[in-house]
This record gives sequence, C-alpha cells and structure tokens, in this order.
Amino acid sequence: MIDVPSDPEFEPFRAACRRHELVVQECTSCGRLQWPPRPICGYCYSMRTSWTPVSGQGALFSWTVVHRAHSLEYRQEVPYVIALAGLAEDPGVRLLARGDGLTEPGLRPGLAVAVSFHERGNGIVLPYWAPAGHASPGQAGP
Repeated sequence: MIDVPSDPEFEPFRAACRRHELVVQECTSCGRLQWPPRPICGYCYSMRTSWTPVSGQGALFSWTVVHRAHSLEYRQEVPYVIALAGLAEDPGVRLLARGDGLTEPGLRPGLAVAVSFHERGNGIVLPYWAPAGHASPGQAGP
C-alpha cells in the first residue's frame, strides 16, 4: 500500500482517477490545457481554470526503467517503467506515470499509449501508461 500526501491542487485529479477518468486543467479564458495543476494559466495568466476530461490517449515522449525500489512497497515490482507521455489533445501537455505493459525493448519515442488505472490501496487510484490497444480495464477515453 502507498500513501500519497494531500495536496488540494491535485484533489480534482485524484477524484477523477477514482472514477477512472483522466482530467487536466483547462484555462477558461484562452482554452489551453495545462499540467501540473496551478491556480493561474501558464499561457495567458488568467486565474480562471477548470478541470476537463481528456481522451487518455497519448504518445511516449521519454521514460526510465527503475531497477532499485525506492521503498519496500515497490520491492516486488522492479524493474518497472516510469513513462512521460504527451496527451493527444496537446502533445506539449505531458503526464508522468508508471508503465503498464511497457517493457524496455519495445519503447521508442512516439509510441502510442493509453491510460489505464490501478488501485494502489488506501483508496488511491493512479493513472498508468499502457501501449495503445493494450490498456487494462478501466482505461479512459472513448
């Protein structure tokens, strides 16, 4: 089981993950998407933002393979991939998440990925990136 520190800026994101839905902030003034969440738009500096669902589709931008667990909870899970993927709606909006079925020999920039959601205990549901077409049940999007 893992514990995620409480952060009010991220609570709408976490609530959406519990519903198996991927959301990011959208500026209601200029329409740009942004991640990570913050109280002000990083493009037009408006303070009017809202949370909007996204498809959960993306493209792999970068990754690393973790071979040494950073805590006891992950000891049985190494090696695993941490993937940075740009969203299909805006490739410049990139979300960092664990890999789900991503293995080092098959990784390449631009690889199509889709979000899947995993229960991690304590009511925590996290998004993972999986190869498109291979996402686990509960994936976001149409």
